[in-house]
Amino acid sequence: MADAGFTLFLKTHEAQAMTKEVTLEELDAVMKAIARDAAALSPKSLTGSHHHPPGYNAASIRYMSRAYPNGIGGKVWTESGYGGYIEVGGRHREAHPYIYPAAATHLPTLADKIRVQLQGGSSKKRGGQSTSSLMKAALEAHNLLGAP
Repeated sequence: MADAGFTLFLKTHEAQAMTKEVTLEELDAVMKAIARDAAALSPKSLTGSHHHPPGYNAASIRYMSRAYPNGIGGKVWTESGYGGYIEVGGRHREAHPYIYPAAATHLPTLADKIRVQLQGGSSKKRGGQSTSSLMKAALEAHNLLGAP
């Protein structure tokens, strides 16, 4: 009696690498937008203080995104030394959030931006090919799409 069956080997390294690259690009764009909007929302005194010029906190806002061994992360912060007190308030200071509202505006868009990139809705090119054509080629190379 003959046995019937099949073996399936999924080699998804290329798809994982592309997904990580697209996710990092889109996260970086979102972090940049959050930092830009937070700078616009950061309260600015007209005269500054005896230590800093007007808009010093807004000008000190930085962002970054990067890949880690177990994922991707990003952050937005200030280097003024008092940005946290403005954001959340303090014992004698009322809170004036500016990073949280910017993050609340942009973070919800991240998943859709990644999805659009992976589905080929962008003109971004990688090595002369669009994201969608690279993803399709990776899937076809592993016979994951089936016949057209």
